[in-house]
Amino acid sequence: MNEKNNSALVPRPPSEIERVESGMKRVLSGMVADTLALVKSREQSIPAFQSSADEELESWCKTGQKYYHGIGVPQNYVEAAKWFRMAAERGHARAQDGLGCCYHFGRGVEKDQALASQWFRKAAEQGCAAALRHLGICYRSGEGVTQDYGQAVHWFRKAAELGDCSAQSLLGYCCGRGWGTPQDSVEATKWFRKAAEQGNGFAQRMLGLAYLSGDGVPQDDFEAYKWLRIAVELGCEDGTGALVIARSSFRTEELEEAERWIKELKLKFTGRSDTRPPADIPVQPFEG
Repeated sequence: MNEKNNSALVPRPPSEIERVESGMKRVLSGMVADTLALVKSREQSIPAFQSSADEELESWCKTGQKYYHGIGVPQNYVEAAKWFRMAAERGHARAQDGLGCCYHFGRGVEKDQALASQWFRKAAEQGCAAALRHLGICYRSGEGVTQDYGQAVHWFRKAAELGDCSAQSLLGYCCGRGWGTPQDSVEATKWFRKAAEQGNGFAQRMLGLAYLSGDGVPQDDFEAYKWLRIAVELGCEDGTGALVIARSSFRTEELEEAERWIKELKLKFTGRSDTRPPADIPVQPFEG
């Protein structure tokens, strides 16, 4: 091997530029690693931060509920509206519904049906069942929006399909009357039954009357008596007269069977906590 070839095998010391480049690569590599670690850390902290924020909004909403109903604190609608607003303006659906109710009734704020319907809509668009029903009530009565029975049925149905028993009762009533939807007694009794089985007194009465007259269901005095009786037991006095008619032809053993059923059902309904929305619009000024 000649001298020229031998010299090619001897490692050349790195130049100054190469030494700087190598150092820069190490620094950049460290910076990239630190950045990736920071991003990962922030990504992991976002759910915890979101959870904390959600808990705070929920706490504000519950404080509004306490002031609205006077639970553990003196009832104060101004305070209720304040706490509802704090959470509502940050997107909390039930607080938006609660604030809508404050505006609907003029509790703690100046009464404003248009603003009420706007807050109901915000909450309804997030799937809040109570707000869906409340918006339907606004359309049914023309409060804050142009009266539109079709829209009322649309929103009642959405809430009813989420299991809201008051909305189921209202939807049944619309179906029975033909308000915003073709008149359909069978469809009406279907929704009355769903609401009645959840303890809605108005729906229990309507289902009892349907059995008494055979409207949408086969005529059945025994079923009529049971549903009318449980409605009266739970405070729906409007069914008392029909109850007397339904009872008139029963034998003693039939009445005893009905009483056992009523006792079990009453325990089921009265033995559970109240599940109504925090600031509810009455749903029964609906007849007529």
